[in-house]
Amino acid sequence: MIQLAAELGDPEALSQLGDPPQSLPEHYRSRIEQAVQPLTTHQRVAFACECASRVQHYWLAFNSEDSRPADAIAAATGWLRGELSHDFAALSSAASDAGVTASEEFDRIEGTTISVAEASPLGRAIYSAEWAAVAAHSCTDIISDPTEECYCCAYAAKAAVWATHDNPAEREWQAKRLCDFLLGRA
Repeated sequence: MIQLAAELGDPEALSQLGDPPQSLPEHYRSRIEQAVQPLTTHQRVAFACECASRVQHYWLAFNSEDSRPADAIAAATGWLRGELSHDFAALSSAASDAGVTASEEFDRIEGTTISVAEASPLGRAIYSAEWAAVAAHSCTDIISDPTEECYCCAYAAKAAVWATHDNPAEREWQAKRLCDFLLGRA
């Protein structure tokens, strides 16, 4: 786990290993998917919830009356505390449907051929909301489909990055937070 943390740029791990061999892929989701493999299910859900929570304000700005993404994050956070009374598959599906709603709104406003970089400020905000909902969906998907834990966790991280329009600060926070999990600081 120290090698993974070093590859993610953790200063403590780098001081122990020096320059680690680069084994993590460049593709961002694949990189995160590989980095979370040694984590427990609990740690993966916690990381996914943190990623989704960091971008939830985009969803709320788009539709503060639609609680589907927030409900998914709340249920997954409750699962971390041992609350098992939720239908995680249904919550995951509902948050995913919320993302589809935002995607359809983006297409209605901007058209289906425009890139996000070319979109209006409203279109970019809707795009952020869509990916915030997808991040929330991924939190509960880890619980409802344990065969896809690493993928779902990585997808939550990727969705959060896309919600921020690939803000380097979000990637840096995610790398630091993953190192916290890998090195037992979280």
